[in-house]
Amino acid sequence: MGEVSYSRDAAVRAIREYYGFLVKMYANESFILEPPEGGWPLTDSKGFAQALGKTDEVVELLRRLPYISFNEAHGAPECWFADWQRCMSLYNAGHVQEGQLSYHECMRITTENAIEDMSPHVIGLIDGGRYTPAFLLDTERGVVYWYNRFYACDDTIKDNPNWERIQDDPYDYAPESEADWRGTGWAIPEFFDNLNDQFRQLVFTPIGSCDVCWDDTIDNVGELQAIYREHGWPDLDRYRKKDCLRAVRAWTKEHCDGMRDHDEPEDSDNAEEALGSSRRAGPLSATPE
Repeated sequence: MGEVSYSRDAAVRAIREYYGFLVKMYANESFILEPPEGGWPLTDSKGFAQALGKTDEVVELLRRLPYISFNEAHGAPECWFADWQRCMSLYNAGHVQEGQLSYHECMRITTENAIEDMSPHVIGLIDGGRYTPAFLLDTERGVVYWYNRFYACDDTIKDNPNWERIQDDPYDYAPESEADWRGTGWAIPEFFDNLNDQFRQLVFTPIGSCDVCWDDTIDNVGELQAIYREHGWPDLDRYRKKDCLRAVRAWTKEHCDGMRDHDEPEDSDNAEEALGSSRRAGPLSATPE
């Protein structure tokens, strides 16, 4: 791992560019929350770091990342990217409940796949459950690990020849208790480039502007993939996003029950009202319960 290193600016840039790619393909631009100058507000950075069991650098990274607004759109198949600015806002508002887990403690558990031996240098990027993969970003080594306690990383991702994963044996560089979840990882930029490849190949297939599925979980997926390709995908210079998503919506109404979707902002006379206050860029306004 000698050639791989961590840079906060590079990590922020990789995630911002990834979200920008999702917007170009399917997500509404208004789903993306950008931090204010100086980062997301946090009343007590050291207290927040201590509450999460994380280093100061992890918290500084979280304060400078953009986020997909809470539960608005998948960022990978059946995966919600964690909206850590919401967590910070709730922490600022004193959202702590005695006798049970606080919101930020729950976030730490759900973003880390309930791993017991987790490094304080690592932060989870996916807010999911036991069966959802964890994307674990290591601010010490500059690596993102794909981990799921029940399912191995899919071969199309793990063995993508375009983006070589870390070949070092984690038992050689990390504590034995951490080696299991460090088994499959990439340098931070390469990790997100690999995810981009899965969207380009439609292994990750969006069902409109909100939900994303694995291609092998959708009946008649070839029809859906053909719609994207007919509208120019994956050539971003030719891709007609608005027209494509309209055709995708028509297809999903016929073939998929229970899938959510939102109209593109330009399709609404009052986009901000239609999108709802939860998508406004800026910290969540919250009061303790």
